[in-house]
Amino acid sequence: MRLLFVIDSLCAGGAQRQLTSLALELKHRGHDVDVFVYHDIDHFGDELRCAGVTILLHRKPSRFSLRPIRQLREIFRRAAYDVVLSYLPVPNAYSLCAAAGLSSRPKIVVSERSFPRAGRAGIKKRMLEKLYRRADGITTNSHHMREYYRRQYGWNDDRVTTIWNGLDLGRFPTTPLLRTDNEPLRLLCIGRVDRDKNWCLLVEAMARLRDDDGLGTQVSLVGRDRPVTADEHKYRDELDALIRRHGLQDAWTYLGPRSDIAQLFATHHALAHPSTVEGMSNVVCESLACGRPAIVADAFDHRRLVQHGETGWLFESGSAARLADALRKLRGLNSDELAAMGAKARRFAEQNLTVDRLADEYEALFKSLVGPHRRPEGASDRI
Repeated sequence: MRLLFVIDSLCAGGAQRQLTSLALELKHRGHDVDVFVYHDIDHFGDELRCAGVTILLHRKPSRFSLRPIRQLREIFRRAAYDVVLSYLPVPNAYSLCAAAGLSSRPKIVVSERSFPRAGRAGIKKRMLEKLYRRADGITTNSHHMREYYRRQYGWNDDRVTTIWNGLDLGRFPTTPLLRTDNEPLRLLCIGRVDRDKNWCLLVEAMARLRDDDGLGTQVSLVGRDRPVTADEHKYRDELDALIRRHGLQDAWTYLGPRSDIAQLFATHHALAHPSTVEGMSNVVCESLACGRPAIVADAFDHRRLVQHGETGWLFESGSAARLADALRKLRGLNSDELAAMGAKARRFAEQNLTVDRLADEYEALFKSLVGPHRRPEGASDRI
């Protein structure tokens, strides 16, 4: 099959990582894969080009420019792609608008990878979701997002397909971690400093653990820590003030963006992830792949990902007391118990979170849409 993947950029984001992994695996399987982007951020570019994936860069000159739609429409007309897969809301809209009215076009699959805050979509989100009706297929990376569409629009299972994220497990080796009785818990947290990530809840849980049990906790936070929006500035100030009020400045370290996630997991006991808004969390998948327990809010697909007491712990979303309880249980493990839990986490990743499984499911979806009647190869097959 000839496939075109559409996304905003090749920055170091979770969606971009997933799209890159899928493109590389499908290319390896013999499919012809191109990637269309409109922002010149090239974190994954070399990886794709080395595998023979062509990157079609059409720069967007301004925020509200419609140029990507015009460029995609011309590509759809000239190139004989079988399927277009777009990731993220704006690229999804561009792909669907570009295909509108064309007598001959590829099948359009849009992937929705985020969940509305509090389960309620805003006006722009609802408008976009109505546009999804024009897609030939819709994928979500979580079951709870598919259920949201079923409730919101009455779309049945044939309309929306859930395909979990996949990892190249070779990038995430497991490393045994010994711990002594007196050392503090070392927690790895991954995500930008944003209200939806709910880092203040973790600070409150750390303070409870210290004040009630005398147990120390060290947190390393990986991700964009420089605020961009007004609310991010406000939340960063709130978070820092809370850390100071509880006297936890020495227990909290901002590491900023990092690419050595597996190496960081090797030096930490577990992942702590109190996020309140998720599609399918890459960081939870990565924690399991690295053989580290994940402590996550009991929401979204986390109950399917994390087996409570076996590969991590679920806590009541928004409850600092329940999060502190989960940290106590982690603290109570000896080295052998921690290793056994990590081994179960890795086995779950090997069974459910591989790139092979990701590619298998997308490949099956594409074939079901294209069927036996593929688009004819045109004179302008390669653009």
